[in-house]
Amino acid sequence: AVSKEARSEIIFHRLAAKVNVKYIFKFTIDQRADGKNYTSPVEPRLEFDVGGRAYIYLKNLFNGDKLLGDQMNIFLNENWEVLVKEVGPTIGEAIGEAMRQILAGIFDLVPLEDAFPLDAETATPQKD
Repeated sequence: AVSKEARSEIIFHRLAAKVNVKYIFKFTIDQRADGKNYTSPVEPRLEFDVGGRAYIYLKNLFNGDKLLGDQMNIFLNENWEVLVKEVGPTIGEAIGEAMRQILAGIFDLVPLEDAFPLDAETATPQKD
């Protein structure tokens, strides 16, 4: 059996310049009693592409059986692209939802007009 108390590390090599991330969300707009519009993000989607190389090292696998743990780590590192492809969408969903909650907290307090002021004549974002 796999130990429930296993520590794990996932090290991504050279990702700083190689990861492309796109965060997309739809939003609703509601006018409140103060007459201002507030927005709330819904249906978040985070897409990312690992352009570098992922190195994975999981500790204390199989109740500390070093041989099995080492073999599993070798297998995971030889197949890192498949692993990232399989777990990537789940990771993207979790990060996307966390970002949605952060944005929802901000947009709940800041009116849309204050967050994104528009030039009244051109309906484009104002330049500072």
